[in-house]
Amino acid sequence: MKSLQSILLALCLIGAAPARAGQEDSPEIPGEFRPPAAWSEADFRLPPVPDAGDWVRLSARPGGSAMAMALVPDSIEVGTDGVVRYVLALESPSGARNVFFEGIRCDGGEWRSYAYLARGRWQSLGDTAWSALHDWGTDAYRYLLYRNYFCRLEGEPLDPAEIRRRIRHDDIPPEL
Repeated sequence: MKSLQSILLALCLIGAAPARAGQEDSPEIPGEFRPPAAWSEADFRLPPVPDAGDWVRLSARPGGSAMAMALVPDSIEVGTDGVVRYVLALESPSGARNVFFEGIRCDGGEWRSYAYLARGRWQSLGDTAWSALHDWGTDAYRYLLYRNYFCRLEGEPLDPAEIRRRIRHDDIPPEL
């Protein structure tokens, strides 16, 4: 009985071998599931340090915050990796101002800070981790940019020209 089981197993394995041998080179079958390629971040450069006239202040105050928000429209880029990168300033009611270079992933609902401005120069934050966006707390301004200015509802980044237009005209579409 054991020898019959061994023979049957061997026949099954031999029969499966030719079918598996050509799988790597076989053409794609329509409707066949292929897992997406692993995402990796593209190379980028720090933007030029902004001048005073480069900023556009947005009227939106995330989460009812007293912090004012301004962006440099010409700093906005959408990388080949789908990340929207931008220069942003947050200003407190007392006039304290912090300037950051950040990125938002529309497809993942995540953000990352790359650098901050200190004494007129960018200070790199190194290889910071991507963090989930939230519409509350200190992430509220990033979520506002993600939802209203940078990304389509489907998780795709808008065209950079459309993002700049929305910022320059402080234009949040009515459907949002």
